[in-house]
Amino acid sequence: ADSFAKAGFIPVIDDVIVSPGVLDLYRRRLVTRPLRLVQLAPSLDVIEQRDATRHKQVFHLWSYMHTDLHQRMPRVGFWLDNSELTESETVQAVMANLNEAVIT
Repeated sequence: ADSFAKAGFIPVIDDVIVSPGVLDLYRRRLVTRPLRLVQLAPSLDVIEQRDATRHKQVFHLWSYMHTDLHQRMPRVGFWLDNSELTESETVQAVMANLNEAVIT
């Protein structure tokens, strides 16, 4: 991500971060600033419904991460319950709240 930023791009890392340790690793290793965190946090029911429409269902393997996210992660960055939002509405909400997403 840092090399892309140096080349003039705005890098986006798509990851599932439910551990404070992983978040700290990103904070330490990425030097490009500002560093922003957007946590998409739809309800567990919506996650299950969305997973059911996918070619490969993984809800039964990863549903525990929802609890980890809400119980272990610090409330930093921009958290968005996008349960009732379309993809376009989600993007609009993220773009409108980029300042809130700054974590360092």
